[in-house]
Amino acid sequence: MSYAELFESILEPEIEDADEETFWLYSQPHPSSDLGFVDPRAASVEVRVGGTDFTVHQSPGVLSSDRAGGTTGAVLWKISPVFADWLAAPTNFLFSRSLLGADSAVLELGCGVSPLNALALAPRVASHTLTDQAYVRRLIRRNIDDGVASLARKSSKHRPAGRISFETLDWETDATPPAPGGFDAVLAVDCVYNAALVPPLVQTCADACRRRGAKRVHSGAAAA
Repeated sequence: MSYAELFESILEPEIEDADEETFWLYSQPHPSSDLGFVDPRAASVEVRVGGTDFTVHQSPGVLSSDRAGGTTGAVLWKISPVFADWLAAPTNFLFSRSLLGADSAVLELGCGVSPLNALALAPRVASHTLTDQAYVRRLIRRNIDDGVASLARKSSKHRPAGRISFETLDWETDATPPAPGGFDAVLAVDCVYNAALVPPLVQTCADACRRRGAKRVHSGAAAA
């Protein structure tokens, strides 16, 4: 079974009428008007992912600033712990179907200050590279260190230090981070709202996937 066939067997039926789907979504009750932040005024927030409690430090000041290039990555979004908890689930199909495993390399785009996806995956993959613009560097590295310590306190088996890294990446100006073996998965969670950034995001995803393709071509040539 190909990857495409596998995903088709797992996902819900394809949307046939985008206008109808959009109308249905926007006709549902929307209990919040805060754009989806966990708490945009707090210096840190507490979340639970995969049975482990984590503290995520953030910057309300940067969020409310007029920094050119965007500020929404300065705080934690509500979908982040939800998605990370899904990644951490023992029954996650990415692992039960062997799409990811102990030798997998994961690239995440637009992580903001949140390392939660990396903390959820790091005990089960070889590496997880978080990327975003330079303004989140200090906080994301602090959150990585604190998160790794939280995992270590929970279990001696959960020691992903060295498997999680952060690289600055601007989709419009930078090349994707080096990956000797290519990336097995590319994640992007709730990270783009400006339509002008969609083409650079798609191009960055394509570039990351080509690294994986280049590895396969090189391996095939070497074997021949």
